[in-house]
Amino acid sequence: MCKRKASTKRRGRTPEEKAVTADPVADRTTNIPEMPVDHMIPGKDGKPVAAISPDEAMVMPTTGKAALKRVFLGLGWAQRASDGNIDVDCCCAPYAKGVRGDEDIVWYGKLRSSLEADGKFCTIKHSGDVLTGQAGGELEDLERIYVDLENLDDKYDCLAFEGNIYTSGLNFASLSTAYIRLVNADTNQE
Repeated sequence: MCKRKASTKRRGRTPEEKAVTADPVADRTTNIPEMPVDHMIPGKDGKPVAAISPDEAMVMPTTGKAALKRVFLGLGWAQRASDGNIDVDCCCAPYAKGVRGDEDIVWYGKLRSSLEADGKFCTIKHSGDVLTGQAGGELEDLERIYVDLENLDDKYDCLAFEGNIYTSGLNFASLSTAYIRLVNADTNQE
């Protein structure tokens, strides 16, 4: 997920300056197209939900009328009884102009991003590690990562979310079912 920076008043730049200061994220977010119809599926509440493949990315606005303020990544899975316990994990890595912000990566071993200057506020938080999937019933989020986009450090222009299998020798095909969802935390819409 990449955020769109608020524009500031700029003086005219030469083509050479533009080439040096080109921002691939900003360049791709000036006109965000609608999600293609073939990527939309009905959600639990009947509203359309974007479905993307593991090799795809999604750009979401963080300014303007459609701006996201707070989001969370939800991860749920059920394992086959024959495979024993399967640990699925998620993480979030912020990037600034293509450089990963290692100090603010959040995962099961580091549940909070670095503190703000006041020493009180983290903008990315992990709910904690769950080592086994659900045994039955309707799937629900077992792990979550919460992100306060409004207060995220301005240096970050992209967030990379990942879900993976931690259990050695297993992969997603070892699960009975699984999902990863990105949700607007203010409206609960996927």
